Amino acid sequence: MSTACRMRGILAGEGRKAATTPVTYGFVGAIVAFTALNTSLSLSDAGAGADSAAAVRHLFSAGRDFLFLFIALGAVAAAGEFRHGTAIPTFLATPRRWRVLIHKLAAHAALGAAIAAGCVAVEMAIALPWIDAQGTGVPPWSATVLEPAIGSVLSGAAYCALGVAVGILVRNQIVAVGVTLGWFAVAEGALATFAPDISRYLPGGLFSGADNPTAHLLPLPVAAAVLAAYVAGLSVLAARTTLRHDVA
Repeated sequence: MSTACRMRGILAGEGRKAATTPVTYGFVGAIVAFTALNTSLSLSDAGAGADSAAAVRHLFSAGRDFLFLFIALGAVAAAGEFRHGTAIPTFLATPRRWRVLIHKLAAHAALGAAIAAGCVAVEMAIALPWIDAQGTGVPPWSATVLEPAIGSVLSGAAYCALGVAVGILVRNQIVAVGVTLGWFAVAEGALATFAPDISRYLPGGLFSGADNPTAHLLPLPVAAAVLAAYVAGLSVLAARTTLRHDVA
């Protein structure tokens, strides 16, 4: 069997794991539901009209408030391999573990992008009719809508892949979720308050307001590149440490 065929087989296997794991659908349901709720609340805010480009961009960035769930999804899926013992046959079938890691990252990046695209569709279904009723004349193909939508899809892919790196690194589902919640809910929240200049370079701050010029955060392309560097860095760290350890 050629290397290309083996690679496609590994990728297909990782894709099937992601698509057939029940916890995946729990995360998908939570992400979509929270996105719909947050978008509706944004529209119901009496002080937040959709009469400006900034307000419309904010509406189509509502799902980014729950990006930590994408990380949790990737982390739980990756750490679950060790929790449920499926890592053993996986690594026996593919002794070069870094290949498994790369394809798991790719499969969950695709999954994260698909979920984020679904969230964008939900946002459009809720927000566009309301915006049209306000007479703002913002079509769904305008840059005001497409730029934050594309940013959401890219961030969903990157954060889900980042979660895989975290899960491989810690190997424990509870610890992975605890680290994710602790970092995003506590550590980055505190840094955003006391050290905003540092916060905008951290994983949680990269996309939280990248579409909002008044937030003085990194532009969207730069934020995407920095987040990709985080994914690569954590993946290399996992590959050189815990991924080399024996699987109990």
